[in-house]
Amino acid sequence: MKNLLSRILLFVMLIIPAVSAQAGDDYEIAEETVWVTRTGQRYHNEDCRTLRGGNSEIPISEARERGLTACGVCWDMPEHSVDIQPNSLHFVRVVRIIDGDTITVEMQNGTRPERVRFIGVDAPETRHPQRGVEFFGQEASDFTAQALANRHIWIQFDVGIRDRFGRLLAYIWTEKPEDKDNEEEVRDKMFNARLLFGGYAQVMTIQPNSRYAELFIEFQREAREESRGLWQEEENITESYGL
Repeated sequence: MKNLLSRILLFVMLIIPAVSAQAGDDYEIAEETVWVTRTGQRYHNEDCRTLRGGNSEIPISEARERGLTACGVCWDMPEHSVDIQPNSLHFVRVVRIIDGDTITVEMQNGTRPERVRFIGVDAPETRHPQRGVEFFGQEASDFTAQALANRHIWIQFDVGIRDRFGRLLAYIWTEKPEDKDNEEEVRDKMFNARLLFGGYAQVMTIQPNSRYAELFIEFQREAREESRGLWQEEENITESYGL
């Protein structure tokens, strides 16, 4: 009975957050955000070179309700011309951290930034309109910011390049891999993997992007067995129910 209850608990913790994450991502993309200064009459994208200190992030609908107009400088930024193909690897600059599993990057200098959602992982929410900041969500976001903010990184694509919201889907490498399928390289250099075995995210595989799915499951198992990060909550729940 104890083993059965433990399996049921694990199933609930793996499946329900993955479904909820989809709802949270839907909200994030549906309500685009922009940046405004305290005294400005225009709104800006997140990497506009005219922005200075004292900026605030608001929904684009609110900016329009205030009568603000788009900044000509940042909205005139050209789209990048990088030829993105399945399984390709690209050197990019991180311009913003959205949360634990989403960043914005510049594919080419001076071009309009692209939002990138990490493949195969799901970090706890920090900006969900109903659930707010979930357990270990801020820690996951801070971990990503500390590791990736203002850095140049490598992003690797799988079979599916974009989701239905237009975001790029990628594996994040902090160093260029010599052998992308070598487990030690994945452990040492891939940030998606670091999120998992550090307990900052859990596995969320969405086909057809499953190149590292088996490795990711193993990394998550390692984190759970050591009660790292968000798996501390599972240990506390298990103890409270005497499982």
